[in-house]
Amino acid sequence: MKSLGIALLCLLGTLSRAQEQERLVQIEKPIPEEENPLKIFLPTYSTGDFALSASVKLNWFQAEATCASQEGYSLVTLDSPEKHERVFLFLLNSGYFNLLNEPVWTSGSNLANASQWSWFNTGAALKYRKFQTTPNSSYRCLGLARTGYWIPEDCYAQRFFVCEKRCEK
Repeated sequence: MKSLGIALLCLLGTLSRAQEQERLVQIEKPIPEEENPLKIFLPTYSTGDFALSASVKLNWFQAEATCASQEGYSLVTLDSPEKHERVFLFLLNSGYFNLLNEPVWTSGSNLANASQWSWFNTGAALKYRKFQTTPNSSYRCLGLARTGYWIPEDCYAQRFFVCEKRCEK
């Protein structure tokens, strides 16, 4: 009987160690690629203020996270006619904008409130507007088209994007 109890204790100890090893192995596993939304951000074209990613398409959430992963950057805000013009000229000067056949992501969205468009990186409501058509609530994220107009887009659509420098390192 005594040897049966010792055998049972040994078995439980072995089982416990095996479970602990399995837990440690799970902790050490790398995060699968599809669960890691951040890509290495290598801007296709950049100036001191703006950076265009025209090499990898991401959905709006991934684009925002990718910009934010670079110290001091976020998706671009077009909160005035002057800023819109600066960004549009930046895109034209890049040489890539005319090659793009779809809008590029900006930080505009109505994700927080379907009836209120705002700039994600500042939280400010859109005061200056340059929508191509009156936006409906079915598309929630804002793209800048080659025409210079804003187009509401499906946030999960894969698009190129523009980041802007928000603060110094």
